[in-house]
Order: sequence, then structure tokens, then C-alpha cells
Amino acid sequence: MFGIKKAILYFFFVSLFLFISSFSAYAQMKIGYIRPKYIFDNYDPYQEAQKKIQEFQKIEMDKIQVESEDLRKKLEDAQKTALLMSEEMKAQKQQELAKQNEALERAYDELTRPGGLLDIKNEELLEPIINDINEVLKRIGDNESYDYIFDAEMGGVLFADEKYDISEYVLEEIKKGISSQ
Repeated sequence: MFGIKKAILYFFFVSLFLFISSFSAYAQMKIGYIRPKYIFDNYDPYQEAQKKIQEFQKIEMDKIQVESEDLRKKLEDAQKTALLMSEEMKAQKQQELAKQNEALERAYDELTRPGGLLDIKNEELLEPIINDINEVLKRIGDNESYDYIFDAEMGGVLFADEKYDISEYVLEEIKKGISSQ
């Protein structure tokens, strides 16, 4: 599936390039691109945020590991003393261990699931940095008269001069096209 996405992106950029180059006789377009990985690797606030995220993840995973080890020891103890326990005590111990296991699984899920604590921490620390980068891209695009600025690694448009926004035109044509078909 990744190959299909890459092929679609490649086709999109080739088509966009051909479309843009067909207008070169009429006007020169100014196009730029960035390499986000290079920017992130060399931007100290991003690196600091990444370290904080990694520290947060390590602390939380260590807590889960401690709880997991505690549960493992309790399971071993329960197995060793099972012969000495009444059926009622065994059932109570199993129920207690099952609850602890569920709590452990819930803690892991709350940390790692999409929208979980790790995602929240990522967003909390990285969103302001991404917003700053987007503001800089807009300012550079406007001040340096770029028509488009692309993400060279992921293939998205990061800045486009508003004069190329044809959303309203497409919407009008769609509305016309639906009624005239």
C-alpha cells in the first residue's frame, strides 16, 4: 500500500510540475521546498521537545514495568502458596490479581493508544513548534513572493499563494454541474 501512495504522490507532483511548467510562457512561478527532517534535526526547540517526550515516555513505561514486575511476583507467590489456601482464598486471590492485571493493561492503553497520554504530550510540546514553523513559512512565502512551498519528504503543499486557490470556483462548478447533468 505504501508503494501505491508513493506512486500517487509521484504522479501528483509530475502532473503539477507539467501543469505549472505549461504556464511558464505567461509568468514565472517561484517554487520552493523544505526538508522537514533537516529542519527538525537542526532546530533546538524541537530537539528539546523530543527529549521531554522521550523522558515522559520512559517515566510512564517504567511505572508500568514496576507494576508488571509486582504482578509477576504476586502470581509466583500465589502459585507457591496455592496448596495452603482454601478454595475461597484462591478465588479471592485470583480476583485480586485479575483486577491488578486489568489496571496494568488499562494504564498501558491510556499511555499508548491513539489520543492517549503520549499523543497528548506530543501535541502539547510539538504543536507550538509546528505553528511557529508554519508562521515562518507563510511569512517567507509572502515576503519572498513564493507561489508554492512544498514538503520534499512527505509531498504536501505547505504554502500556496492565495491567488491560486480555486476552491470557490470548483464549488460553483460542482453546484452548476450537479443541476445541469
